[in-house]
Amino acid sequence: MAWSDSERADSAMCAALLHTGVIWWGASSLIQLYLLVFFCTSGHWGGLLLSVLIWSGATWMAVRVRLDALLFDQLARFDGPWRDASSLDGALEGVLAVKRPPAGAERGMSARIAGARRLYRLLVALCLVHGACLLYECLRQSFGWGR
Repeated sequence: MAWSDSERADSAMCAALLHTGVIWWGASSLIQLYLLVFFCTSGHWGGLLLSVLIWSGATWMAVRVRLDALLFDQLARFDGPWRDASSLDGALEGVLAVKRPPAGAERGMSARIAGARRLYRLLVALCLVHGACLLYECLRQSFGWGR
């Protein structure tokens, strides 16, 4: 069954939201540069390791969110390569080894959007935690917290 007009509109809106993920990742990268300077100058190698792990997680999530944004862009197009859920699931299985839903249990557009939004929320959460690390380090440097 081909995507309906409302599913294509939902797809376009989801893609627009997901495209903002690059802003979150950019902010996280900038935060990581500041944390790199703070931790290297103060010799807090444990803090540096933790910040690199958080940034690595945010980077991975940013890649996943970007991929979903590009997929939803294509789903929103009338002339896109995936005219229905079955063709999309086949491509996802063939290229990315994503498992197909069980026979007869097709994933609808709302389920796909919900999955993409979960990834996006995880990206935002990681970036906010990363920002909290920077805030703590700034306060620690300024007011001598944790010494």
